[in-house]
Amino acid sequence: MTDWKRKLAAYLHDPPSKALDIRTHGERSDATFAQAGFSDTEIGDYFTHADHAEVAAAQLPCVP
Repeated sequence: MTDWKRKLAAYLHDPPSKALDIRTHGERSDATFAQAGFSDTEIGDYFTHADHAEVAAAQLPCVP
């Protein structure tokens, strides 16, 4: 079964608009998480692990 809340959190963590204004993307991301109904605890738990997962995924070997 798909965990839609987790998928939404991954998208909101680093939204495409980050490239337009990287300095304020964190504040905008926090506001969007709150508007989507995530609790402060959920947001904190997600952010604790999100960057680590992102770095690990970016470093997976590319197989041609």
